[in-house]
Amino acid sequence: MHTLLAAVLLATPFATPSQDPMMPAPPKELKAISWMLGDYTSDLTMYEPGKAEGSPSPGTVSSKMSMGDMYIESRFTADMGGMAMTGLQLTSYDAAKSEYVAYWFDSMAPGVLELRGKLKGQVLTLVSKPAPIPGMPGKHAFRATYGLKGGGKYLFRLEMNSGDGFHKMMEGLNTKPFPQ
Repeated sequence: MHTLLAAVLLATPFATPSQDPMMPAPPKELKAISWMLGDYTSDLTMYEPGKAEGSPSPGTVSSKMSMGDMYIESRFTADMGGMAMTGLQLTSYDAAKSEYVAYWFDSMAPGVLELRGKLKGQVLTLVSKPAPIPGMPGKHAFRATYGLKGGGKYLFRLEMNSGDGFHKMMEGLNTKPFPQ
């Protein structure tokens, strides 16, 4: 009996906190967008619907691996026409649907916005389903695009569709102050 128990124990892998077989491994697909990690200054320009000229909305983005490396956690701050705005985005990969997924929260609206999409080359494009926005009639979909530019820079563009196609809301470069 003791020999059988010893054989079973030796044949059974021991689970340690870092090797828990019930816990999924961090998505390897996050490595493909690791260029988003770090601290950035943001030279965003905000656009009003129907206007070609925008207004500057400087800010910062700070992104790190989070929650057991299951997410990229990005914290955003900006000056939106004299109003301070903060945001939080959690980005991961949904292996069951073979797509990236992000959850966006910000200080200007309650709730969460879910965006999903694909990485093509060095461009990640995420789109939300149409959702109501407080203070605005109807439902609105959002498209966020992140594109590696190299040299510690990546493009960020946010577009909104209120039923008549996507229109640019904001766009700019996120730049590492001291690229490595």
